[in-house]
This record gives sequence, structure tokens and C-alpha cells, in this order.
Amino acid sequence: MFISEAYAQAASGAAAQPGGLESMFSSFGVMILIFAVFWFLLIRPQCKKFAEDRARGTD
Repeated sequence: MFISEAYAQAASGAAAQPGGLESMFSSFGVMILIFAVFWFLLIRPQCKKFAEDRARGTD
């Protein structure tokens, strides 16, 4: 009696969890996308401006 309940709980728990490895990769992909957006919109233009100012001699 107890063994059949344990199998039933294990089966329902496995079905309720999302993709595991696929979920981890999709979360990682979203983090990379957010970093890329920040890089191109905030960090890269600021670095270019700093390099131009430094080349002109106005620190």
C-alpha cells in the first residue's frame, strides 16, 4: 500500500517540474540577452565617449 503511494507521488512530482536542463539554458539565454542590451545601450557608448575625451586630452 505504501509503495504504490510513493510511486504515485514520484510520478506526479516529476510531471509537475519544468524541463530541467532546458529551463536552465533558457534562463541563461535571457541573462545573456539582458547583458547584451545593457552593453550596447549603456556601457559601449560610455566607453567610446571616454576614449574620445581621452584622445582630445580632456580627462
